[in-house]
Amino acid sequence: MSDTSAEEVPSRIAAERGSDSSHNYSAVVLYYKLGSSVADTIDALMNQTHPPSNVIVVDNASKDGVLATVASRRRDLTVLELDENRGYAGGMNAGAKAIGDSTPLTLFLTHEVVLDPNCLRNLTRGMSAGKHSLVGPVLKRGTTGKVWSRGGVFTRWGGVKHILDDRSQPEVQWIDGACLLVDTAKFRDIRGFDEDYFLYWEDVDVSARLRTQGTIGCVDTARASQETATTPIYFQIRNQILFWRKRGKWVPASLAAAAALAKIFIRDIPHWRIKVIEARVRGLIDGLTGELNLDLASLREV
Repeated sequence: MSDTSAEEVPSRIAAERGSDSSHNYSAVVLYYKLGSSVADTIDALMNQTHPPSNVIVVDNASKDGVLATVASRRRDLTVLELDENRGYAGGMNAGAKAIGDSTPLTLFLTHEVVLDPNCLRNLTRGMSAGKHSLVGPVLKRGTTGKVWSRGGVFTRWGGVKHILDDRSQPEVQWIDGACLLVDTAKFRDIRGFDEDYFLYWEDVDVSARLRTQGTIGCVDTARASQETATTPIYFQIRNQILFWRKRGKWVPASLAAAAALAKIFIRDIPHWRIKVIEARVRGLIDGLTGELNLDLASLREV
């Protein structure tokens, strides 16, 4: 195991891979208090038929010692330990900064995603096949193998939903942040992830901004597994409003606020769900102001 500060890490591109250098990629894996199962994610990444040139695992101030154990048996990755939890966006940006411009492509991976063996071979080929600035794999549940995302689109009310059907797939408007392969130069041009979001919707935001640099897409031949969970109430409301407010789109921002108020009166007040009401109201206010309240960050819909 080796620790590093947020300085560029030299690339370890293996000549024997014999692949087109435009397919070379570095990987950032974001870890936060998952436990020893993160080893499955790292092993699947390192055992790809097209493996990464270098890997940084970002410990988002977990302070649980897990990565020390995992990395002790591997000398082909670097651990970057952060002093505080910077959320998804901040943690991924720290890893990207540490890797620098060592490879033309950068993979962003969350700690519980397990890649199929050919996932990155197919993702890198998908990236080079067009003018993509961002691609992602088809995401399936690890327990059942059922597909839960082929990329995503916006709803007419300004929300987001995952594409499930491969028979009549609409244009992909965003890619889930569980696994993102980006053009490194274009990612730097847009200044990386927007850390105002902290968690959730930062993948929607970065997808929208990378669409100004090129197309984005889901590569059907690339597969990865991840279990899913509902977005916490606070972030669901706050970050949806924040996303549209940042773009000056007040109609979808207002629709999100109206939906939150409707749920308060229809669902929450009749059952006197005080904490849920607080999360919705605070999410609405903070979406408009940009403030962040992590005390309400874990509460989900029941």
